[in-house]
Amino acid sequence: MLLVAATNVDLSQAIAAGRFRPDLFYRLNTVEIALPSLCDRADFESIVRHLLGDVAPDWQIDGAAITGLRLLSWPGNLRELRAMLTRLSLGETAGLITVEMIPGMGVRAAVSPAERPLREMLHERIRAVYQDTVGDVSETARRLRVSRNTVYRALPNAPGGTA
Repeated sequence: MLLVAATNVDLSQAIAAGRFRPDLFYRLNTVEIALPSLCDRADFESIVRHLLGDVAPDWQIDGAAITGLRLLSWPGNLRELRAMLTRLSLGETAGLITVEMIPGMGVRAAVSPAERPLREMLHERIRAVYQDTVGDVSETARRLRVSRNTVYRALPNAPGGTA
């Protein structure tokens, strides 16, 4: 019998906190596969274009919109991205998804990603991952492959934070 289980919870920490049974963990933990988050994947643009072709074959997406989507946090992974592309392609008649249409881009949508400072985009990305890790600075640094000091600098209320 083969059982595949997935979680976004650190089970070692859950065991230590008494929220997960250690015996169950050792029964399940035969092979561990760590998947990168959607926005960290090298083939992100291909994934977006493929999913858009599935949900709205006559639609196109511009490069700035793909960059904007990459900056968002995707806790729901592919399902969430598919739902977002479906929503973006409904109600509009232009047939082109632009960065201005992406929720959360707000006022900044008027500025192309190429015109935005890299530091600002990096800090937004760090804060999004920091939220996904429920405030775990070490895990945020590991996921983004940056130093903990870089994470601290991106957090507005942290010592040395500049955001």
